[in-house]
Parts: sequence; structure tokens; C-alpha cells
Amino acid sequence: MLLKLTMLSAIIFMPIIAGCGTFDDLFEKNYSLDSVASFDGDITELKKIWFFCKKCLNNELCESYDVKQCKDVTIPSRSEALSKAVGRANTGAVYFLVDVAETDVNEVTGEYKETPLIIAAYYGTKKHQDIAEFLLSRGADINQAYPAVGRNALGVANWKHNIDFAEFLLKHGAEPSAVIHREESLPLYHNDH
Repeated sequence: MLLKLTMLSAIIFMPIIAGCGTFDDLFEKNYSLDSVASFDGDITELKKIWFFCKKCLNNELCESYDVKQCKDVTIPSRSEALSKAVGRANTGAVYFLVDVAETDVNEVTGEYKETPLIIAAYYGTKKHQDIAEFLLSRGADINQAYPAVGRNALGVANWKHNIDFAEFLLKHGAEPSAVIHREESLPLYHNDH
């Protein structure tokens, strides 16, 4: 009886197990960095995608589909990935995307067309401040305006009442005359306590 059950199990489950490889054909490989940049646990996948494409783009033996996806998806998704990593304060991904993937720290991305530094200013936590310091050390423009509303990082930090972050920006050379739209002054939020 046990032998019949074993053979029956093999007949039923072997095609299922053997067919698992077909899922690779049904579901294409994910080449986008921004889908894996938000969470610390995904840093391994982020690196795997990046290094696969880096190797693929330098290897004439790589499949043309992979080369196309790496050129059209992976490389262009670096900036959006950096924005998402900054928003989630995923420092490992931020460091990797800037130092290894050579992502432009001043690239404007997203629906609201903001820079990574402006995203850090929006959230304003200590972790975001550490990320901002890293971005500044890698050439982030502290006074680059946020096109959607005409504010720079300092203006966004003040708008969100992120006082410690605003003070940090001022200490690092932010221009206190932040503007909104047609040269209308944006008043700074001061904490006199």
C-alpha cells in the first residue's frame, strides 16, 4: 500500500515540480531597481539586479532581451529607486545607489518632481538628516528648487515644521531666502523656544 501511495504521489507531484521552471517563462524577470529600493530586506535583490545588468551590459554573450531590459529599465530606474530609498530612509540602498550605481543625487523624479534631498527634508527625521548629509557629501545641491511649488529643501523642511532638519540645512549653507512661485517670499518657521 505504501509503495502504491509513493508511486501515485510521484505521478501527481512530479509534473508540478518539473513545471515550476515554466513560471520563469510566464513571469518575466524584474529589472526595475525602484521596486526593491524601499525596504532594507530587499538590498540583496537590489544589488543582484544591478550587478546582473552591469555584467550583462559588458558581456556580448548576454541575451538581447536582457540587454534591452537592462538599458531600458534598470539604468533609468536608478533615480526613482534613490527617491524611494530616501523616502523610506533605507540607508543601505541610498549608499549603494549613489556610490555603486552612480545615481545622480540631483535628479528630479516622481509625480511631484522632487530631488532626494527635498524628499529627506519632507520627512525630516534624524535618519533622513543622516541621509541628507551623505547626499550633500556626494554633491547634492542644497538650494535646488522643488519645481512643483518653487521651494528648496529648506522651504520644504520649514513647511513641514521639521525644525531640526531646517537648522541642519542652514548650517550646511542653505539659502534662507527660499522662494515660492513668482519670487514671493516663503516665511521661515522659527522655533524661539
